[in-house]
Amino acid sequence: MKAIRVLGVFVLVILLAGLVLGTSCGGEGPAGVGIQSVVNNGNGTFTLNLTDGSNFTTDNLTGIQSIVNNGDGTLTLNLSDGSSVTTDNLTGPQGGQGLAGVGIQSVVNNGDGTFTLKMTDGSSFTTPNLTGPQGQKGDKGDPGVQGPSAFGTSFSVGGIPSKMCFDGTNIWVTAEMYDQSYAVVKLQPSDGTILQTIPIDGGNPEDICFDGTNIWVVSSGNTVTKIQASNGTIAGSFSVGSYLQNICFDGTNIWVTDTMGYSIPFNPVGGRIIRLNTSGVVLGETAVSGVKGICYDGASDVWVTTWGGTVARFKASDGSPNGTITGFSEIISDIFFDGTSIWVTEDNFVHQIRVSDNAVLGTFLPGLITESGSEAYDVFCYDGTNIYVACYYGQDVVKLRASDGYRLNTLFTGNRPLGICFDGSNVWVVLEHSDVVTKLPA
Repeated sequence: MKAIRVLGVFVLVILLAGLVLGTSCGGEGPAGVGIQSVVNNGNGTFTLNLTDGSNFTTDNLTGIQSIVNNGDGTLTLNLSDGSSVTTDNLTGPQGGQGLAGVGIQSVVNNGDGTFTLKMTDGSSFTTPNLTGPQGQKGDKGDPGVQGPSAFGTSFSVGGIPSKMCFDGTNIWVTAEMYDQSYAVVKLQPSDGTILQTIPIDGGNPEDICFDGTNIWVVSSGNTVTKIQASNGTIAGSFSVGSYLQNICFDGTNIWVTDTMGYSIPFNPVGGRIIRLNTSGVVLGETAVSGVKGICYDGASDVWVTTWGGTVARFKASDGSPNGTITGFSEIISDIFFDGTSIWVTEDNFVHQIRVSDNAVLGTFLPGLITESGSEAYDVFCYDGTNIYVACYYGQDVVKLRASDGYRLNTLFTGNRPLGICFDGSNVWVVLEHSDVVTKLPA
């Protein structure tokens, strides 16, 4: 229909052209009739006013206003009169499959400045040497800081140290001073600076512990000394027992071992453990023949080792016996609680004991056997995850994983370690016949 309209307009234009040509080229004929004006009626039609006074109105000549791609191969033609026409599917046939592309599958650095690009079609391409020119030599750097010794960093304490502990801030070391007096030395862990040297009475200091507020020291005579950790002031000195050796804190009270002067190891008879409150008052004592090391299990019992080759436990509430584990040799020595298990040293071995039922969970050989029948592994410390065992004859500290006793590392000390503690970052040891303590990286 639209095509017919367009054709009609074309024919009309031809006729009008003929009329014009006829009037301009004809002979002396009658006057022609021409178009005087054209009026757009605004509805797609036009009115032609002729010279003879008549007029002629065309059909609707509306055209295409917009074209919409319908996405299915057809087009919709929207006309200016509001109507529309949709074409047939104008999509052509699909073309054939193109050739497969070739890409980089991998790049190999040949180590000589060139790279080989391996393509997906099996071919390869090696680049030219892409190494740039060498830059100018830089200025010489400043000398570096002196690295730590292979045996850790050592600090003098002004005397011969024996045992040590950590109070959460500072290191505390018991020592026999050069003038043959006895003291406790307070060190700053970061650099080993001596913060205080606190004289104490009562004989050679044997062991030391921290109760959360105060430092407690047992001396080889019968003296227990209480020192305020905050300022080093001696808060008390108490006469207890006859020959004190080891000490621990159970969260409420202080416990000390008293060997009662028996001969070690030839006559390991006699001995006791003594319970004191934090005011130094003796609350009670329990006989333990041949008593040696002591610790608290964090829950209910105090544990000890004896020269009889036993591990015994006692109720912290009243000191009454609460079980014995036998089968160890007389070389059994130190005892330690890691928050889960009890650990015991015996010559070249360490044993892990379950607190709930006294079962021995494992026996571990931290290193090579050194001297059979001697206290090779002597004292412990714990870093929250791992156990550190000081080896007296091996002159080292062995790091064991607490969960299964696996040996993780060996820290060499250069001398026989006697005491050990952990400061939250490093392991500290006391070395025999020296006037220093040594800090080892954990």
